[in-house]
Amino acid sequence: MSDVSQKLKDLSPEKLELLRKKLQKTQSTGKRTKIERRADPTSFVMSAAQKRLWFLDQLDAGSAFYNIPSALRISGQLDVAAMEAAINDLTARHEILRSYYTVGDGGAPVQNVREKLFVPLHVVDFQKTPSKEIDARVKQFLGDIAATPFDLSNAPLLSATLLDLPGDDYILMLNMHHIIADGWSIGIILREILAFYDARIKNMQAPLPEPKLQFADYAQWQHSKVTSEALKDQLEYWKNYLRDMPPALEIITDYKRPSVQSHRGRQYKFRLAGKIANELRTLSKEHNTSLFNTFMAAVQLFFYKFTQQEDFGIGAPIANRHMKEVEDIVGFFVNTIVLRARFEKDLPFTELLQRVKHDILEAAEHQDIPFERIVEEVLPQRDLSRSPLFQVMFDLQKAPFKSMKVSGLELELFDVEINVAKFDLLFLVLDIEGELECTLEYNTELFKESTIERMAGYFSTLLQNIVADPERPISDISLLTGDEQRRILLQWNNTTTDYPRDETVQALFEKQAAKRPNDPAVKYGDTVLSFAELNERANKIAHYLKMRGVAPGDYIALYLERSPDMIAAILGILKAGACYVPLDLAYPKERLAFMVDDVKAPVLITQQALADAVPAGEHEILVLDAERQKIAEQGGDNPKIETTPTSPAYVIYTSGSTGKPKGVVVPHRAIIRLVINTNYIDLSPNDNIAQVSNAAFDAATFEIWGALLNGGKLVGIPKDVMLSSQDFVERLRREKITAMFLTVAYFNQMVRDIPGAFRTVNTVMFGGEAADVQAVRLALQNDPPNRLYNVYGPTENTTFSTWYNIESIAEEAVNVPIGKPISNSYHYVLDKRLKPCPVGVPGELYLGGDGLALGYHNRPELNAQKFVDDPFRPNENARLYRTGDLVRCLPD
Repeated sequence: MSDVSQKLKDLSPEKLELLRKKLQKTQSTGKRTKIERRADPTSFVMSAAQKRLWFLDQLDAGSAFYNIPSALRISGQLDVAAMEAAINDLTARHEILRSYYTVGDGGAPVQNVREKLFVPLHVVDFQKTPSKEIDARVKQFLGDIAATPFDLSNAPLLSATLLDLPGDDYILMLNMHHIIADGWSIGIILREILAFYDARIKNMQAPLPEPKLQFADYAQWQHSKVTSEALKDQLEYWKNYLRDMPPALEIITDYKRPSVQSHRGRQYKFRLAGKIANELRTLSKEHNTSLFNTFMAAVQLFFYKFTQQEDFGIGAPIANRHMKEVEDIVGFFVNTIVLRARFEKDLPFTELLQRVKHDILEAAEHQDIPFERIVEEVLPQRDLSRSPLFQVMFDLQKAPFKSMKVSGLELELFDVEINVAKFDLLFLVLDIEGELECTLEYNTELFKESTIERMAGYFSTLLQNIVADPERPISDISLLTGDEQRRILLQWNNTTTDYPRDETVQALFEKQAAKRPNDPAVKYGDTVLSFAELNERANKIAHYLKMRGVAPGDYIALYLERSPDMIAAILGILKAGACYVPLDLAYPKERLAFMVDDVKAPVLITQQALADAVPAGEHEILVLDAERQKIAEQGGDNPKIETTPTSPAYVIYTSGSTGKPKGVVVPHRAIIRLVINTNYIDLSPNDNIAQVSNAAFDAATFEIWGALLNGGKLVGIPKDVMLSSQDFVERLRREKITAMFLTVAYFNQMVRDIPGAFRTVNTVMFGGEAADVQAVRLALQNDPPNRLYNVYGPTENTTFSTWYNIESIAEEAVNVPIGKPISNSYHYVLDKRLKPCPVGVPGELYLGGDGLALGYHNRPELNAQKFVDDPFRPNENARLYRTGDLVRCLPD
């Protein structure tokens, strides 16, 4: 086989395709651009990428951000003098290693090259370091070297250090500035140093041909090409390719993003199992593509699943050595490209792989234009908090060797940890003689190590699931193992408790009335009703309603002030087998009329003071105080009505901010699951629960039934009292309130107005919107209640769905969790295709369990959209409510 044939055989599929396209262009134009030696060997033109690094160094002088360290572990009888000479043989061979950078007469940066330069090999003695300390001290020492900045105006921009370890062990550390080298160059440098060392030991000439070109020759060629018409076409390609791409990949971070991007970083390393590595290579070969492309497709898929974002950019370094003349030149050739990930369709992974292959081929054809020029054209307004166009970079590098022997020495690559992160995340795969070692370099001001460790685990699982069946739709390729999915779906939702799920609300209240007839049930101002008195009033109203023609299943409207009459009316409606529909007195008449007409209420219950404001309609009006005598004449016994736990108990209308109001129909069982034998609160006859919500707000469900179904006392707090923080606190203490719910806004006001406002209350819950971290922190610092809960729940899942006991707030916290499911409820965090999201991955919150509403009254299309079958409990005929809220599960 000829040398040319062998080289063609060794090319990746992408390089073969790129070569074919270039040959086609050459044939059509009859020209081939070739790099020649520059006419003036004393002229050292800087490349575009070098100018960028020089400029960044001027902005952040003394930074080690663009250092590129590398190290070798050496075992054997090392000739230190020969190694130092080999390093200097290398610097003599490559002009770029003797370069430095100053400001020219016109104010622009100028590259200079020293004709001769000696790079000393600094030897550091670790021979006497205690064995238990040596690893940590070596790690620290190498890290310090890597963090030592270079002065670009002084050569060398390369340092060499030799750590002399106990026994015949050494570590050779090379550190250099990126302006003189890139990742590809590191392989050239290491191989050539070892070749020169071997030649020195054997006292012979190194078998290295004289370089035909130097980096300055390439820079001169690039400079002439940058001004050509061809780059205009390349720029137009990138502008079209990146048009309308979102400027950022929105990864949820552990810490608040700094206003100016920081670069403090760390690395997390993990290795892919040999079986997965082999299967990935096989997959790449079967689909006529490279391992890089397969990984890039997997990385795109991973971050799509990790963020649920359908359009974003992933950065990738491109060697920019597509011309043979530059393959063996040390220098800063590498350019950056952006590969756009788009996931509008649920395509098979193999199709995604082909799309990535196509994009990379196109990018390779347009790789000559500097990345900075693309940024200037595509994203003229920069966000200082993040890198432009992409925040995640992926790279796959082939290590020059894993280990080798030279002149009696055994050498292997040695990791140097650097505390720098150029991006939010850098995903690096190192191909070392067939083994795949992965590194996640991450910004420590954004992420915790535990988060990165989870990412690594999810990525490994994703790769396993890809190779298991690459023809599957990407929606079916999970980041989760089977055990992890069971934990999220089942273990974390194991909330079942024994509660009276087969009872009705009125039946449970009647049991409390029979058990403690003389205990106070409700108190509003000076009016107190015992359980027996309240039960009797409710019974009389129920009998009167039945006499007026109210039948089981009817919807009865309530237009009442908070009072004992309102509570008696609610109970009376339930005892009549009907469903109560509370109306907010603050709503306009037209809105109220719509609600009453929507449920076809046969009766509207009100009181004389409100009669003039009652909405018009075909319903009858029952004015409680005007008809008190007729009601009093009714029997006081408990009505015999066959209501079931799934019968409607109430209808509450949502705000209707996005359309016409919709009535949420809540059954008896959902109310009972909220307040009896649950995990977030233990209510008893000793509790005094404040009613601060109007009955048309579903928090009243907890207040009213939390008290009455557990034998406690419901204490009404008048509106005028709530207008004064001081009066409100005094009322809480006078009434010995033990449990209450407040909106977030009112809670915030209270903790700011009166420090220690809730110190006498056992349980304070707040919710309705996102918690204010500062207000919560203030509450915890000033005589907090025994228990402070952030509670969450839509009306469609009966008041509370989740709860979080706030015991402390971390200094870096930017929000307060909404917690875990309350008893006999469960939740899933699902992606757009109803697949479970892993820990830390955002998705839509779905709610299920006994708290679910029956649905929206008279809204079948909306019910079909918002109440869906539970795909994980197909045998239970279970439903889920789609909240529309974006959440993520935390590790606990």
